[in-house]
Amino acid sequence: MTAKVYLMQSIKIAQMTWKDKFAIFFVKGERLIVKNKKKRIIGLIILVLIILTAGIFIFGHNHINSQKNEKKSLETKSDINTNTKKEKVETIKEEKEQQEGSKEDELEENKKTTKTVEENKSSQKTTTSNSNNNSNSNSNKNYSAPSNTQNNNNQQQEVKQEAPKPVVDNRTAWEKLGISEYDYYNTPSDNEGELAFKGSTGLCQNEINRLVNTYYDSGIDGGNYYTVNGKYTHSYLGCGIKMYMNGKAYTYSQIKSMGFN
Repeated sequence: MTAKVYLMQSIKIAQMTWKDKFAIFFVKGERLIVKNKKKRIIGLIILVLIILTAGIFIFGHNHINSQKNEKKSLETKSDINTNTKKEKVETIKEEKEQQEGSKEDELEENKKTTKTVEENKSSQKTTTSNSNNNSNSNSNKNYSAPSNTQNNNNQQQEVKQEAPKPVVDNRTAWEKLGISEYDYYNTPSDNEGELAFKGSTGLCQNEINRLVNTYYDSGIDGGNYYTVNGKYTHSYLGCGIKMYMNGKAYTYSQIKSMGFN
């Protein structure tokens, strides 16, 4: 049967004109083109799906990293705020203790001065009473009644035995210490760290925020400030800065020397 069918088809093809043959070839070519188009469309759809999945994965990864960075920044800000609150409370306590200590010192000095004045008065009274007793005994031995010359001598002795006036030291506090006026008011205490800024603690807080925001990627992840009092005046002078980089603490001058300006 197959041989007959093949012979019949070959006879038909032999009887066809070249136009019919070209039409059959064109139809077969269109079918192949349609099949290739379908394959191309399917390939394009698969490529678009791959691009979309890759974009979604990249976007999700970046979003997760941004959330982590935001959490870190919030944690550092909260740490800075807690440190600043603690330091404010400590500075207030220290100032109160210093004020109380200065008041106690003044009271003790006043007590000492009053004691010395009372002792001087008591010694003067004893000397005057002894002199008067001696003069009276002598007058009783030599004379029966006091004379005018004896009264004048007693008055002169009382004038001479007045309390000595205290010596007043008119020198300034820095002259007594042998330093200049600038050093007296601007030298920080040795036990409180270095002085970064004079004035309010807000200057130190702004500098800490600037360094963290600028050099966070370089490892500076936080910091705190502390108050600095004068060495001689014991009053508020300014504030110091302590920065943290990669888990270690550095002073403000060390951070500046490392190039973080």
